[in-house]
Amino acid sequence: MIKFNIILNKLPNFYFFIQNLSQWHCSCRERHNIFWQEKFGVLTKREKQAIADFKKIHLKYPFGKNYLGRPFFDCKNPWAVFKKELTKKEFENLQGIFSVLKNKFEIIYKQELPYLEKWQKALNERVNNKNQIQKISQALASVFNLSEPPENEVNVYLLISSPKQSGGGSNIDNKSISIEISRQPLGYIPHIIGTIWHETTHLCFQNHYFMPLVKETFPRNWKAVSLIKEAAISSLFPKGILAGKFLKIKVNKERSLHGGVPTRHNERLLALTESYLRGKFFFDKKYIEEVYSIIS
Repeated sequence: MIKFNIILNKLPNFYFFIQNLSQWHCSCRERHNIFWQEKFGVLTKREKQAIADFKKIHLKYPFGKNYLGRPFFDCKNPWAVFKKELTKKEFENLQGIFSVLKNKFEIIYKQELPYLEKWQKALNERVNNKNQIQKISQALASVFNLSEPPENEVNVYLLISSPKQSGGGSNIDNKSISIEISRQPLGYIPHIIGTIWHETTHLCFQNHYFMPLVKETFPRNWKAVSLIKEAAISSLFPKGILAGKFLKIKVNKERSLHGGVPTRHNERLLALTESYLRGKFFFDKKYIEEVYSIIS
């Protein structure tokens, strides 16, 4: 059975803070940056340069095998890793960047830490409900064509955020996800658990059968593969069919399921996924092609 470890560490948040300010990737949240800058004030010329330098380094080590962010999450001493894996100049630049931006980060982290601690407590009390995990895992295993649910331990790293925007990621490693959560009201806990399950689906359920079939169906079409993956999983969690069934989240066809999927497609996408769940079918090639015909 899946078990969630809710982790609150300062260093992953420091990395997340700088990488989001650098806007090195399309997943960086502009709302976070605006909110944080309202709190810490004007960036100096030196700080702006540090952020620009960080972007240049990070673009050389994007998501994947050499992902720059990974050691900040899964190593007690990431600097020892960077000393081996980066060039001498990159290593020294990276240390300097963190030193330059430390004061700005401390302002934000001091304010966000009490919220993160409340969320850690709330999630520890709710997210490892064995009955709920078993039912959700069985439903996901069935629809992703797994013979039985996986028995993974999933590390859930809690990160600073801004009001009215949360998010998640599953790009760290094969056992970890991140959730941007600090400024979300505690009343949103079902939605946050839904986000955890969305990212856990990416991590633990999609790669055995579904993703190889998507790639086989749309070879060398990275955009189609990415859109189909997100559309399918978003139709389940955090605001989709399984979120409605197991987390009592109201499925609203008028609200976005995912940033890459326009709301005008919601009704057809949700109906398609619901028909597979109701019939206890797994997501096959026909499903993949129909999802693409809806969203393309």
